[in-house]
Amino acid sequence: MAAKLTETSASALSPGKIIRDDRVAGLMAIGRKGATTWAVQSDIRRNGTFFRTCRYTIGRQGEVSLKQARVKAVEAKALMHGGVDPNNEHAKSVKELTLLGGVKDHIAERDLADRTEQEYLRHFEDKQLNTLVGYANVHPSAMTRADVRKVNARLMKRGEALASGALRVLRLTMTHAMRLDETIKENPVRFVVVPATKKREVEPADLSEFAERVVELPLMHRALWTTALLTGARRTSLLEMRREDVECDSFVIRLRHVKTMKDGATLPIGQRLAQLLHEHLQEPSASDWLWPGRGDNRLRDMRYRGWPYGSHQLRHNWTTLATETGIPFMEQRMLMTHALPGMGQVYTDPNALVEHLRKFCEAIEDSVASKAPRLFE
Repeated sequence: MAAKLTETSASALSPGKIIRDDRVAGLMAIGRKGATTWAVQSDIRRNGTFFRTCRYTIGRQGEVSLKQARVKAVEAKALMHGGVDPNNEHAKSVKELTLLGGVKDHIAERDLADRTEQEYLRHFEDKQLNTLVGYANVHPSAMTRADVRKVNARLMKRGEALASGALRVLRLTMTHAMRLDETIKENPVRFVVVPATKKREVEPADLSEFAERVVELPLMHRALWTTALLTGARRTSLLEMRREDVECDSFVIRLRHVKTMKDGATLPIGQRLAQLLHEHLQEPSASDWLWPGRGDNRLRDMRYRGWPYGSHQLRHNWTTLATETGIPFMEQRMLMTHALPGMGQVYTDPNALVEHLRKFCEAIEDSVASKAPRLFE
């Protein structure tokens, strides 16, 4: 049974959720990041015939009460039925629903990672990428199955990964637009097979060979690649670290850039890795970056001359090590900073979850030390 729209139910709305009023047709409360907003949606009619569907934002809860919102909703609907867009009355500009506007509204309603938001917008705004830029200002109702097939055929020539990413963004945008405009009856992307993202095949790393090679590297690169091996962290997560993100005394590191968590993640490390990072931090450096590159910039590429390993390979290798060590599946996902339903941002609790995970990190380190003792000599 759908929740009844009241001040209480509206204030409890989570981002992206909607409650429709049963007293004034078209009035709704929309959960957003900052505060719930009141909006009304109805048809604009001109000369007695349907022109288009319009949504008008009345205001924020707290600034406008439900009682006031109902009155304003009736007034706005009267304008719409008379052929006037109430948005034009206030903004003095036409506010048509577009695909770009739809994806921006989708982003506004959800607590997404910055990288995810940028990726969504990039498909509609990046002319160099040139995936969905030509459709940015198209009304969602004008998007047809034939249009989607053309987009798919064009992008498939440039690679399945690109086509898959663009079509997924288009699909979620159209789904959101159908909520905004009830006259859109179907999502045309549903009728096109979206290419599945293929998993990258990687060879498992030989720990003994890895240890023989990594100890020959300069200290910074040795510390970097040993951290990658023992944490399984993504390349960008590692390269975005600063010196202050390593707490050797507390045996924790902080990853500022995490794909699935907007505020980053704090993870435990073992004593051996903490010692190696401590030695690296003792080397004089004028940079705040943990892995400095040229000038004041961070290191852009983890590769080193003749180095045969990749960060993605070691991330896969970490999963194998974790399974062999007997780390439970849920704890594996936590340590790899995967998204977990209902557990967003819990990785950042240094007093509870981090301590719970510490024994598993130490088990990984002990396992690696037994297989490749030279790594920690």
